[in-house]
This record gives sequence, structure tokens and C-alpha cells, in this order.
Amino acid sequence: MVNDTPDQGELYFDCIKDERSSCGSIDMVNNFMGFVDDACLLFFTNVQRDRMIDALFKYRYRLISSGICNDSQPVPPQPL
Repeated sequence: MVNDTPDQGELYFDCIKDERSSCGSIDMVNNFMGFVDDACLLFFTNVQRDRMIDALFKYRYRLISSGICNDSQPVPPQPL
């Protein structure tokens, strides 16, 4: 239900090294929202990224504001 995630004809597992196409576009085999091995997950689409940031700031703010991961303070997302 994310508008910028293109349709694909099948689910992918393991690590996909070659480009796959279906449904009229290149499949996003290395998308974090997929099922490939963690080592092969590389990116979110723009809207997936926005939803992830929004969820962190709404529901997990203590996680990102704890400073455990780095010394910088989180910057709230800009309205869409």
C-alpha cells in the first residue's frame, strides 16, 4: 500500500545478484521491505523512507533520541 513501490510478479528470497523484471518494470529485489537475506537489503523507496521516519518519530522517538547510535540529535521529518 505504498504508491511508489512497483508491482512485481513474484517474491524473492536469498540474495538476488542479477536484475529481474516483471509487470512492466525492474523488480526491487534489494528493497528493505522484501524477503531477501539481510545482507542484500539496500534501500527503501522514497515513500517507504517517509513512512519509516514518520513511524520512528511517532512511536519510537525514545529509540532515535537516546543517543546510543550516534551523538547527533534527530531532526524531525518535514511535512509531506
